[in-house]
Amino acid sequence: MSTVLVTGATGFLGRRLVDVLRQAGYTVRGAVREQSPALPADVNQIAVGDMSDGVDWVPAVADTDYVVHVAGRAHRLRDDARDPLAEFRKVNTDATISLAEAAQEAGVKRFVFVSTIGVNGSETHGTPFTAVDTPQPHSPYAVSKWEAEQALGKLAEASAMEIVILRPPLILGENPKGNLALIHQTLRRGLPLPFAMVDKNRRSFVTAERLAHILVACLVEDRAANTTFTLADPQPLSTRAFIAGEAARLGVKLRLVPVPPGLLSFGLGLLGKGDLANQLLGDLEVDGSAANAILDDYEQHQQGTP
Repeated sequence: MSTVLVTGATGFLGRRLVDVLRQAGYTVRGAVREQSPALPADVNQIAVGDMSDGVDWVPAVADTDYVVHVAGRAHRLRDDARDPLAEFRKVNTDATISLAEAAQEAGVKRFVFVSTIGVNGSETHGTPFTAVDTPQPHSPYAVSKWEAEQALGKLAEASAMEIVILRPPLILGENPKGNLALIHQTLRRGLPLPFAMVDKNRRSFVTAERLAHILVACLVEDRAANTTFTLADPQPLSTRAFIAGEAARLGVKLRLVPVPPGLLSFGLGLLGKGDLANQLLGDLEVDGSAANAILDDYEQHQQGTP
């Protein structure tokens, strides 16, 4: 029975991934900031502390077959760090490199890294993002992930450990963080949102459920080795459709008011929220076909289909 180390095992995506791995028959080890009752009793928890302080990864990767690196410093609604990029680098770049080097030394077969579609850029203009596009990271968060990707690529060239990189768009699911958490709070309170007229843009998302299954598929599928994937659910959504879907997910009444997108963009710009305006009103389409094909292959193999 193979052992998989999951970093960020108690997080939004990590907990779902742990469940899917256990269902698939893997022995799961969770790297966590501190011991948590949120994980099943059969998950071996390794407390690593705050990744920004530096981590000794050796105990976590010992006798481990695969590593899925989910943990990281994510977007913050209000980032009061004096140098945000430096803080992102400590966790998303330096800790990733340290973990990958320890995994290589321990003889780990494959290292799967969850990056971000932000490495590609912040918006699309008629053509979906793919993994072969020239990277245009648009934020300190995305820059730190791109730098980690580059370091992992060099490591893969110099070692037998295989690297898989996934660039997801906004991940949907229960108990999220960031802007999605704010939207969920607003919906639960029954407050209206000004997106009734934002029904022409096209944005890609991925559910935590689909992403967790793709991550598991990428552990063993041969075509995933040393490959970077963009990924997304099959169909992009307008902001209005996305908000409606989240209301349905939460089981709450949808309240939308009609505000012209141009007026919304202008107002958010005056408030210094131009990036948020792009996220809510612009297009961000992602080609997830390659990652979805890996998932299809994996599911066929699991079912014994040739």
